[in-house]
Amino acid sequence: MSVNDFQMIVLPPPSRPPTELEMEPVFQIDDDIYRIPKKPSAGLALGYLEKQSTEGPDSAVYWMMVQMLGEDGYQALKNHPALERSQMDAIIQHIEKRVLGGIEGNPSGDSRHRVSAG
Repeated sequence: MSVNDFQMIVLPPPSRPPTELEMEPVFQIDDDIYRIPKKPSAGLALGYLEKQSTEGPDSAVYWMMVQMLGEDGYQALKNHPALERSQMDAIIQHIEKRVLGGIEGNPSGDSRHRVSAG
């Protein structure tokens, strides 16, 4: 596709009520299942990139996790005493893949997060 082939994209007005989002489970604690949007708005990827460029990658990951899980889901995960590093990494990578998907520079959907261990 060349630059000349681009067709203007018309977005719906922001005031239009959002459609029901399809959700998918990410983790469970007791009987509580925590879910994220299966297809989040591409605006989240832009927010992630903005946070990453202005505040750094750890801040961007934190922001993304709260946006996707909600404050309650993030707190439940953060405060779980048996959460292992490998479990946390798997959850972050899955959420990051949903948010970033195949944006330019990340066509494979590979994780960009590098949260420090210390």
